[in-house]
Amino acid sequence: MPAGQRTAFVAMPLQYRRPASVIPKAKELFGGKSVNFAPLVEANAVLISGPGGAVRGAMQAIDALDQSVLRDKYSMRINPLYLPAELLARELNEVLTAQGVAVKSGPGEAGALNFVPVNSANALIVFANSQQALDMVAGWVERLDQPSDSAGGGGMYVYAVRHTTVDTMLPVLQALAGSTAMPAADGTVPAATDATGSAAANTAAGARARPGRATAVSGFGGHLAADSVRNMIVFRAMPRAGVPCRACWRAWTSR
Repeated sequence: MPAGQRTAFVAMPLQYRRPASVIPKAKELFGGKSVNFAPLVEANAVLISGPGGAVRGAMQAIDALDQSVLRDKYSMRINPLYLPAELLARELNEVLTAQGVAVKSGPGEAGALNFVPVNSANALIVFANSQQALDMVAGWVERLDQPSDSAGGGGMYVYAVRHTTVDTMLPVLQALAGSTAMPAADGTVPAATDATGSAAANTAAGARARPGRATAVSGFGGHLAADSVRNMIVFRAMPRAGVPCRACWRAWTSR
């Protein structure tokens, strides 16, 4: 059989996509030619058969279709302070969709913006086609990721410590507040002031000696309670005329 009439077979591995997502588009391009496409699922490849010239053209088409959806896109990581990452992703999706932006959350086909929540780290990964789109997302994050005065009883907020433990933060908090420890949840004082008046060091040592108890610190316009079991800090603002509880919380978290 002449070389130009022989049937050529090529198994073309895919680098980024699956055969099921590539083959339908390739068939649309070569529907009128004698080129066959068969999936090789175990090898994540496409078997192309047909005349040599048509097979070479099909290989170029498969290479063009086998592209990462989010490759060469701009990206950024957002660590919300007050909202869970998944909730922030939903709210951003609603706001940006209302502005006419094509948003896609989770895995799948790409949109103008892609949100990928990472719940284990309470982080949100954003992919975009341009830096301007990322700047728009950052602006809405600043507006949406805010403490709510209606949460936690009107003046109580919870901060989950991410990069250390509350026991190691206690001496720093007490030094900044310039106050002594308050009674713990069981009615006892975690540590007493020694002869030199070093209350912060004794309080930190008492908190480490009795894990599982909440240690309270007075200052920053309210009261702080460090929960070593859940590794979080609860802040309750003192009522002050003309100063909302939200302002007290922002003043403390900015330290």
